[in-house]
Amino acid sequence: MPWYKAGTVSVVQNSSTVTGAGTAFAANGRVGDAARLPDGGWYEVTNIASDTTMSIDPPYQGVTKTSGSYALAPMQGYVKDSADALRALINQFGGVLAVLGNIPTQVGVRDALGLASTDGLSEGAANLYFSASRAVASALTGLVTTTNSAVVAADSILVAAGKLQAQISARAAKGENGDITSLSGLTTALTLAQGGTGRTDGLAWGKLKGALTDQTDLVSALATKITGSKQGLITASVVFVGSGPTIINNFNVASITKVTTGIYDINFATPMDNTAFSVVGMACDDSAVQAIVYENGSNGSTRTLNKVRIVTGVPSGSTRDFSMINVIIVGGKN
Repeated sequence: MPWYKAGTVSVVQNSSTVTGAGTAFAANGRVGDAARLPDGGWYEVTNIASDTTMSIDPPYQGVTKTSGSYALAPMQGYVKDSADALRALINQFGGVLAVLGNIPTQVGVRDALGLASTDGLSEGAANLYFSASRAVASALTGLVTTTNSAVVAADSILVAAGKLQAQISARAAKGENGDITSLSGLTTALTLAQGGTGRTDGLAWGKLKGALTDQTDLVSALATKITGSKQGLITASVVFVGSGPTIINNFNVASITKVTTGIYDINFATPMDNTAFSVVGMACDDSAVQAIVYENGSNGSTRTLNKVRIVTGVPSGSTRDFSMINVIIVGGKN
């Protein structure tokens, strides 16, 4: 290692302080170095305070000198110091280095430490992994159960769990429910106590089927189940205002045609099977006038399968439009 000679030094006789100019003692000198000073003598460096100040032993023996030449010479003691430092390092960290193994790679060190997988780690309070039992016991912090929508692949486990809970909560629960609007796909019939029929194939009487949306549908459905003569059934009826005529209520009556005052054709919605039907009628209004209702034509000459003509009037024989006229047809069906 070359000697260090940059700059100059100033020394004072019998003083142990050496002052440099243009020097870098701290970076280039060591305690224990030999210093040859302007008097030509050799001195031991005992301290380096800065780049421009150091101490020597013994104190400077020559005459006082300003801006003199000098030299710092490293001593063989460095080798021993290095060996001592290495020995101390081995004594202190040798065991640790042995644990790290002899393969100078991350994989080698992990293998030496038994950390090739998380199996080599014991579970702690703040580990970045959980054992199976700890994962099961973890609290669902941040769970939101108000999003009732389908789970998608991008959802986290916590989000997916919240969506599933919202879907479950939105479904009908055991006990009283006020939000069920329809039932479909039932394979077990509701009992009578539950508000059903106890059957999955229609009503008990002959398994009556079909959509019963009004009175006509019901009559048609019943007609398929009634055996024997149907002549005793009401097959048409109507209540109307004669002056219109305006229908107030009706069954199997499509319309009423006013022929003239007090004479009307009752037109059936569904034709009769035969003309052997009976016509029963009554009429009234706000006056105290007696009313009569009868079928027009001798021996039912005006009746057909599609209509019957009736007359409303007073006993004196004149016809009249009453404010309420009732007509009932019985029979006419096979």
